[in-house]
Amino acid sequence: MVSWIKVQRAISENNERVFAVDELHICEPNVTYERFPIVRTAQVAQQAPPQQSPMVQQPRLEVQISADEEEDLIQPPPPSSRPTIKIPAAVPEFLEPAPKLPPSPKKAAVTARVLYEPKTTKRQVDPLVLGIGDIMYSRATYRTQHQIECEEAVRLETELPIVYKSQAGRSRGWTKANLEILIKPRCAIGGNLRDLDKAKAAFHWNLVRTDKYQAAFLDFVCVVKKIRIAVWFDEEKRVVLFPAADNTSALDSVIPLFHVSGSGFERHGLQSGADLSAFCSANNWILVPPASVYHSMSHLKLDELANVAAALGLSGITGNKQERVERIVSYKLHQRLCGKPNEFNEVE
Repeated sequence: MVSWIKVQRAISENNERVFAVDELHICEPNVTYERFPIVRTAQVAQQAPPQQSPMVQQPRLEVQISADEEEDLIQPPPPSSRPTIKIPAAVPEFLEPAPKLPPSPKKAAVTARVLYEPKTTKRQVDPLVLGIGDIMYSRATYRTQHQIECEEAVRLETELPIVYKSQAGRSRGWTKANLEILIKPRCAIGGNLRDLDKAKAAFHWNLVRTDKYQAAFLDFVCVVKKIRIAVWFDEEKRVVLFPAADNTSALDSVIPLFHVSGSGFERHGLQSGADLSAFCSANNWILVPPASVYHSMSHLKLDELANVAAALGLSGITGNKQERVERIVSYKLHQRLCGKPNEFNEVE
């Protein structure tokens, strides 16, 4: 059992400014004691008397605080000596609203992409080969490639009457007889691959500018396959773009664009029609549609051509009738490719 004398001696020998015993629990065997707090004398009077409990009660311990210990206690200053906080009339800087920052400078215009002329490969191509959907064609054997080409030719022959009617083939310069002359040998009926090779040799890329039958066949292939083919003539710095018109609602970037040199070699570069238009405008290349488009305007007189040019917003057309027609059809082609005719550098 704890001696009360020892507890009082421990309290009197305490040197701290404030000393308090929260609770003291003394236990003896087979006896139940109630917890009780040890408080100062000044606080005993303010507390309500504890309720009587049937358990063993212990007397409350009153701790006498000497005068020296009272001096060590921290007393709050009197109201008269409390410091007064003066509120400044001016608003502190940290409470003032932040000044408005100057508007950020406009971002510099994005530098236009550098467009390069498509590079020529050593592979001669046939119009039928361009746009073949079979991904295994480029890695297939020679005989398998011929088989895929024959199947593609059969598909074109099957769709010929349907496309001819829906696209008004006669107005585009097509004739069924001439198209069949170039399509049927490519079908290689009976597996005779020599007929396919002969048919491919019969097509001349350098004549698509002047020969209407060659141009009509290439235009038909582009319409059926839903592709574009740009034929490059380096000597004249001229590009002929097929087909003559795109009757499709697809985006420009979705329509595949293929490049072929005037001698029949495949070229790679310029993925979209807008890039092709920008490159030709920046590098003084003449971009024109097929010759069938020229024939649709050949019946117009000079004053009628001037009215057409004025309606398109094209001014300053000079030269003979053929030159004026070429400038108008070239302008309309650029407008169709990029949709911004005002940014097109007119061909001199």
